[in-house]
Amino acid sequence: MYRILCNSLKNYAKELDGGTRHAPVKFLHLVADTQEYATHKAQNTDEYQRLSHFLWEISNCPSSEQTLYELSVLGIEGQPFLENPDFTEARRIWNMLMKKAYWHDCED
Repeated sequence: MYRILCNSLKNYAKELDGGTRHAPVKFLHLVADTQEYATHKAQNTDEYQRLSHFLWEISNCPSSEQTLYELSVLGIEGQPFLENPDFTEARRIWNMLMKKAYWHDCED
């Protein structure tokens, strides 16, 4: 699932060409690069905090269970950071990613 998630994120960003519709999930790019994730975590950046809180919020989603497990093996885990974050759009996009809406079984 991790490979599919990374491919889907790349395709989603490419489709939107970095536009404003990409903004609600821009922080998700950190899951595709563990070194960049580690850098952001060490610096405790806003993107790291948003990703961490988002993963913490979706930790009880059955459709995300396998992906979250694979992320935890890579050292990417969620924890609460933010007060009252609005992840409504991010959850919608995440669910589409989990349903493979942006996945293409080929590498560019």
